[in-house]
Amino acid sequence: MVTVGETEHQVGPGAALFVPHGSAWTVETDRGVTVLSVLVHDPLRRNAAVQPAVIDLSKAATQGATAGRQFALGITPKVGCASVTQFVGIIPVVRAPDHFHTYDEVVYVLEGSGALHIDGESAPLHRGACVHLPARLVHCLENTGPGEMRVLGVFRPAGSPAEAYYPDGTPAVVPTD
Repeated sequence: MVTVGETEHQVGPGAALFVPHGSAWTVETDRGVTVLSVLVHDPLRRNAAVQPAVIDLSKAATQGATAGRQFALGITPKVGCASVTQFVGIIPVVRAPDHFHTYDEVVYVLEGSGALHIDGESAPLHRGACVHLPARLVHCLENTGPGEMRVLGVFRPAGSPAEAYYPDGTPAVVPTD
């Protein structure tokens, strides 16, 4: 159970919760729970009052990105958070092409293992690893397996996880079936 202000929200595994700037919130549980909180300094604000939002990512529709990757959107401007896009990315066992985004990206590894590749260097990624990728930094996340790698991603300013550019600036195009 999560309480934001005076309102209680039932949440389960994989839930995404948007807590508007300045709102008090608490988490109550009788079992082990991990909370990953992303604080956005100097958030963009809308003129109207913004309400909390709860997204069940286990039921969210997935969308395609390059290299067979999928993502499910969590907290976005559409649900009231004007500053960022939060998503869960599902990465198959593959190395995506080197690419960059026009926004800052923070990636937190939820499950799986792999490698981060930047400018000819590589670093291992494992559950619990967190990486900040500045806008326009050419990079690549590789899932080295076995099985899917799941990451929590946050873009600032808000943007689409499917929007990426190859090192020469050419837009990466998501294949259609």
